[in-house]
Order: sequence, then structure tokens, then C-alpha cells
Amino acid sequence: WNWSSNDNFVYHNMQETFTLDTGTSNLSMIIYNTTKEESMIVNGQQKTTTGYFLVINGEITNLGNFPVSVSPAYDIIDSQNQTYVGIGFSLSQESLQPNLGKQGYFVFELPDSAQGIKFRIKDESAIHVIDLG
Repeated sequence: WNWSSNDNFVYHNMQETFTLDTGTSNLSMIIYNTTKEESMIVNGQQKTTTGYFLVINGEITNLGNFPVSVSPAYDIIDSQNQTYVGIGFSLSQESLQPNLGKQGYFVFELPDSAQGIKFRIKDESAIHVIDLG
């Protein structure tokens, strides 16, 4: 994704709940933690990497009155301004029911050299940036 400097960036911490505006409804989101994996099953296939897989664990709650599916634009940027796209999002095929939280995760493949990692997720009004440490 290409973000521009004209975009509205909103910064959050891990464990902090924030709202994503999808245009049709609002979603509450929180990033709990991250884990590093040496191998993963992605789309039913065992994958390995020379770097590592970063799993970003969180929860999304549909604050609206109708079921909604979630397919956000998201990526990771590091301290060298290198951008990485995700290779998986566990809730991409699901409908979120109203007022029901669902735990899910985003998966990225990163080189060992990636430092100062920030997760970015876009909604209708802003790009939310979460510093993953």
C-alpha cells in the first residue's frame, strides 16, 4: 500500500483499544502481543523462512448492528522505512456478528534485520499505527 504524507496518522500502543471506521460500521480493535515463529502453516501449507514470521495477535469487535466482514489494508514499516505486506489475516473469511469480539491474528514474514517495527492499519478516516517495539 502506498500511504501519503497527507494521510491522517493516529498512534496507539499495544493493549490499547481503538476504533476502526469501515464507512458502514465501526469496529473496536486491540493488539494484545506479538510472537515470532520459525515456521507456520499458511493456507494449509507448511512454510519456513530465512528470517522469521511475526504473528500480531489481537481482537476485533463489531460495534454496529449488522454482521460485517473485515478486509482492512494493513502493513508493517520498520525503522529503515522498509515496508512489508502481510501474508495472512485469520479473520479475512469471517463475518463479525454485532457486539461479538473475535480473536484473530495478522502474519508477516520479516528478515532478522527488521528493527523498530510498527503495524499500520487503514480505515476510512485514518491510518492507525501501533508500535510493536
